[in-house]
Amino acid sequence: MGVARERGKRAGNQQIVAVGVNCSDPNYIQPLLKSCGDCPETGFVVYPNSGEDWDTTHHCWTGETRDISSEAGKWMELGATYIGIHHATPDIPIL
Repeated sequence: MGVARERGKRAGNQQIVAVGVNCSDPNYIQPLLKSCGDCPETGFVVYPNSGEDWDTTHHCWTGETRDISSEAGKWMELGATYIGIHHATPDIPIL
């Protein structure tokens, strides 16, 4: 994410409002945000999966979903401006 953000800044592209990560394990989000450093002019989008693993052999989700609401606050402190959850159901609580 940090590389994409820096390249956009160097190119002078004023249309880049955010960079992000999609459909990743929630465990990767905090380290990714930390690796980007402080760059307030560009927002971060984090859209992790629900914590389950994708079984490439059987083409299905396995494992348990997790409640990421407590982690979302940490992500916001690290600069996440847009937060969603991939592979979530309507019963997931609002963060």
